[in-house]
Amino acid sequence: MNSRGAPGGQSPTPYLIGQTFIYGFANTILYTVANSLFLTKFGAEALAHIYISLALFVPAISFMYSASYRRFSSAFIGLLTTALFMVLCFGGWALETHTSQIWAPYALLLGWNAYFLVGHLVQGDQIQRLFNVREVKKCVPVII
Repeated sequence: MNSRGAPGGQSPTPYLIGQTFIYGFANTILYTVANSLFLTKFGAEALAHIYISLALFVPAISFMYSASYRRFSSAFIGLLTTALFMVLCFGGWALETHTSQIWAPYALLLGWNAYFLVGHLVQGDQIQRLFNVREVKKCVPVII
């Protein structure tokens, strides 16, 4: 590995492009499923409840990320983000198919917002660690 974290002196750009693609693909699927389930079960009139919940939930997730960023490494936080996504997907699937929990679409929609927020924060942290300012201006528009 070189000083930038890429094996054999290679640029980390292809790895970040792959990560961005996978993150975007997973994010799109989760977003589509969460919104479809929510709107099918509750309709558009229940969106006000989601917006109020997000007003409380998103700052809480931001504070938890900030606190964990001070305590843990970036790699560990990335692993936690992946674990959050997996628990969210499999937990949402289990709740929706094997129980009669009415609140499962709420949890999926809130979880998607948490994944979206933390995923972008982790990606920004990786870009900041792997590139200098000149490289960011050149590579990041290609990656994102």
